[in-house]
Amino acid sequence: MKRTRRIDILKIIFCIFVLYIHAYRNNIGNYAFIPSFISNVIADCAVPGFSIISSYLLYCRGDFNWWKNVKKKTRSLLVPYFIFVTLWILLDCVKVYALHMGGEANYSEYNILDWLDAFFGLYPSTSWKPALTVLWYVRDLFICNLFAVPIKKLIDKFPRIVFLLTIFIWISGVPSFVIHTYVMVFFTIGYYLVKYSTKLAIFDNRLKMAAVTLIYVLSAILDCIVDVTPLHRIFIIISLLFYVYLSGKLDNIIGRKLVDKIAPTTFFIYLTHKFIYTLLDIVFHTNGDIAAFSVYLIKPLFAFSVGIGAYYFLTKFFPRFLQLIIGGRVAK
Repeated sequence: MKRTRRIDILKIIFCIFVLYIHAYRNNIGNYAFIPSFISNVIADCAVPGFSIISSYLLYCRGDFNWWKNVKKKTRSLLVPYFIFVTLWILLDCVKVYALHMGGEANYSEYNILDWLDAFFGLYPSTSWKPALTVLWYVRDLFICNLFAVPIKKLIDKFPRIVFLLTIFIWISGVPSFVIHTYVMVFFTIGYYLVKYSTKLAIFDNRLKMAAVTLIYVLSAILDCIVDVTPLHRIFIIISLLFYVYLSGKLDNIIGRKLVDKIAPTTFFIYLTHKFIYTLLDIVFHTNGDIAAFSVYLIKPLFAFSVGIGAYYFLTKFFPRFLQLIIGGRVAK
């Protein structure tokens, strides 16, 4: 399958969801239920969605070559990863040692293992996340690409066994070890979609929007009320199916130019949004539940808008610099 505008629409939706996940704080008092529902229930399909899209686009090329893919992903994933983790550590050092504001770590006492953990997320105590915690997904996606050939061969040889094992790992909530199950499971599922030529429009003419929306809303409410891992994992699958279906409807509503403008910026927004959040937290101090709730709602939209503006500013004036920091993903 080739890249479609529906995939770009899904990327935009999942990008906004990621921003709301990382904007979540549990200090909103009487309004805490709404952010929890948005970030922990509705938006939690974002990483699985991005993982499927990445796998899907990788395997659908047909002429998949492991070494060429590793070289490409080194540029498009590892280079931005190290640049932004380094920038984050430098920013944290400025906060600690120059501004005396307090930071996330005492870098002056770090040994070699601490530095390795800061860059790679090697310890379960840090939830297997690097210093710039939001970039754990980039690291995991690169690891998945390293194992892309074995994954493909295992599925080709034992399609049913691997599928059942994958579903079991997902539904049962098997804990992550270095690489998060959210990424590995759905990266694996991505190849199944390619192997069996699954079309994004598979449900378009078989289901009604009202029925699909009703199933999605009822599932979300049930997931919120009955807080158990297997049910939440099932809801994430339902969510992915819902947004794939919704992308088809939005494809007929949203203008082509708008999607084509926003979609290329999503990786840049992802890389930079934590920096924007930190700047906002330094400049603005909220007091009271209403203020904290308002900031939660506005902060992701602000980071999204600033990210788009900054992307096209750099595209116009510093295109080579932008190419370097985001791994070559620059729209013409």
